[in-house]
Amino acid sequence: MKTKHLLITLLALCVSAVANAYEIGGIYYDISGTTATVTRGEGSYSGNVTIPETINYNGSTYSVTEIGENAFLGCSGLTSITIPNSVTEIRYGAFWGCKGLTSVTIPNSVTSIGSTAFYCCEGLTSITIPNSVTEIGNQAFDICSGLESIIVEAGNTRYDSRDNCNAIIETSSNTLIAGCKNTIIPNNVTSIGHFAFEGCTGLTSVTIPNSVTWIGDYAFSGCLGLTSITIPNSVTEIGGGAFSGCSGLTSVNIPNSVTEIGSHAFYWCTGLTSITIPNSVTEIRYGAFWGCTGLTSVTIPNSVTSIGKEAFYGCSGLTSITIPNSVTEIGGGAFRECTGLTSISIPNSVTEIGFNPFGSCSGLESIIVEAGNTKYDSRDNCNAIIETSSNTLITGCKNTIIPNSVTSIGEYAFSLCTGLTSITIPNSVTSIGERAFSYCYGLTSITIPNSVTEIGEGAFFYCSGLTSVTCYAESVPTTDEYAFWNSPISSATLYVPAKSLAAYAATSPWNGFGSILPIASSFALNDGESYTHDKDTEYDEITYTRNFTNTLWQALYVPFPMKYDDWKSDFEVARINNLHQWDDDDNGTIDRTKLEVVKMKSGKTEANTPYLIRAKSVGEKTITLTNTTLYKAEERSIDCSSIGTKFTFTGTYSGVSGTEMFANGYYAMGGGTLHQTASSANDLSPMRWYMTVTDRNGNPKSLGEVKVMFFDTTDGISPTENAEKTENTEVYDLAGRRTEKPTQKGIYIRNGRKVIVR
Repeated sequence: MKTKHLLITLLALCVSAVANAYEIGGIYYDISGTTATVTRGEGSYSGNVTIPETINYNGSTYSVTEIGENAFLGCSGLTSITIPNSVTEIRYGAFWGCKGLTSVTIPNSVTSIGSTAFYCCEGLTSITIPNSVTEIGNQAFDICSGLESIIVEAGNTRYDSRDNCNAIIETSSNTLIAGCKNTIIPNNVTSIGHFAFEGCTGLTSVTIPNSVTWIGDYAFSGCLGLTSITIPNSVTEIGGGAFSGCSGLTSVNIPNSVTEIGSHAFYWCTGLTSITIPNSVTEIRYGAFWGCTGLTSVTIPNSVTSIGKEAFYGCSGLTSITIPNSVTEIGGGAFRECTGLTSISIPNSVTEIGFNPFGSCSGLESIIVEAGNTKYDSRDNCNAIIETSSNTLITGCKNTIIPNSVTSIGEYAFSLCTGLTSITIPNSVTSIGERAFSYCYGLTSITIPNSVTEIGEGAFFYCSGLTSVTCYAESVPTTDEYAFWNSPISSATLYVPAKSLAAYAATSPWNGFGSILPIASSFALNDGESYTHDKDTEYDEITYTRNFTNTLWQALYVPFPMKYDDWKSDFEVARINNLHQWDDDDNGTIDRTKLEVVKMKSGKTEANTPYLIRAKSVGEKTITLTNTTLYKAEERSIDCSSIGTKFTFTGTYSGVSGTEMFANGYYAMGGGTLHQTASSANDLSPMRWYMTVTDRNGNPKSLGEVKVMFFDTTDGISPTENAEKTENTEVYDLAGRRTEKPTQKGIYIRNGRKVIVR
């Protein structure tokens, strides 16, 4: 990628040079003062070219002192070049890509050889640097794959080729700056410079001596024949791209002396199967193992605190990875396209996660944030990473279930999640971030709840399988123009509320859908599922489905009203009316408590209100309501009181844990009666209610079992399997007080029926 970019830059530069060129004897020159520089001409140079020491132009003589930037760039037909003693500088990219050039003699007049001067001269077999040269730029002889011999002449004050090493060494720093396939690194070299062996495809093995402490950027980049390398304990730093593109490299030993592995250090080393990072390393930098498709095992030590951006991008063979508890930062795209990964666990030490660290991990089924993490969580077993403080889902996978507590879907949260086929966005979400679902090729339909007010740039970019979008928002969400860019919305259908059809049809990008149709106004509510709607909504149809395992009376708390005709065929429904208490032996202690309920034979129930319900037969039942309102979730209470006791019935849409029920002495329906919860109690499901009992001062009281006494709206009290019958001699007033016999006019209860005294 770097080479391609540089070549484009050089081509651009050479175009600008042509405009001032003068052609003399088949060679093009730039003339300035008394000197001339060989430059790139209108045609490419080929064959044997001899550069003269001087040229004559318009009656004047000019000394040829430079071979200019890119002068022979890409002249693959050039076979030989004669450089005169007048030339002092061979500039940047002068012979770049002259693949047919087999030999070159650099005269003793040359003092400077520019960067990439002989880059990619694959036919060169030997090079001699005269003692006049005092400056050699980076990559001057890189990708010269045929190079077998490099010699610096004796007497050079800046460079040497000590010990017949076949390399160029900067004498003062003991840095090897250019090598070839026959290089033997001397024992007194302390650094291997940037690009020193870049593109040396003939290099199959190399011994790095113990004197070396530093391996520079791209030092062995593109050495395709290199199969193994041993890095000595003296090395403390491996530079960026040091072994990038060494596709033949199958093993590498990184010693404990190394403290830094540079960006793209092992980029595209496809032959590597395993790597052990020593515990001296604290940071795995940007793209360090990018594209190592053969890598199946990585050991990350507890010393590592940061895994950089795209560090393991494209490591498709990696099936598992353990992130140690020392890591505090995971960079964006760190494990992108690791298609073999099936699960990932984020330790509680991590406090920073970049954009889309697991994009295109199509096999990823499980994401867990360990308990105790102060920044992130995976609440409700959601298989996602949520930023706790903002309730923002920042990373998901194909098995993600977005919790009802999430308020926003972050930027790139599901980007490149190619395994995602469907997703339910809950009503708690108000915004969908930039590129949140971009490149989700498997996503065919999307449902956007009425709570969403904002959709970011490219949120559904390149969702190529998209056929329909349903948006419940009555007010058109603020939407970036490119939210659906390159997704096939022109052939897809958009469903919106009927009253909002005109608004969507007049707003971009929504008006780009092939069809815009009204939503079929229905809502399915399943018993026991948490319910979090935050506003009242009218529907043409609402269904409520519940499985009844017995025909006893059970608690009912739902967010919609029901008419008698809605339940009469399959159910009985009763409303809570009052509670009665008896002191059977007149000793001042309450012996019995009964819940008085009234069977409903007409009228309707109210939403968000405790009731009792009884199925006439067991099995899964569905109540269907038409043209009604689904009310917002409110966990409301109703109170009943006796002389010394307060009873409070509280509905729940989120459920209550058995632990909480027991700890607080709550009562719940079971077996047709109210029981104080035992320590082994199951959780109370959503769409139920529970009862609390306190004295008049609010202190908890315990009553034991509370039986149910049913009043019938037409014939007085109707005893049931759960209603106790009173003895003939026991008479009670409607306040629940026992009396030997009625002494005043009024209504009393005897033997389970009403008695009227006139």
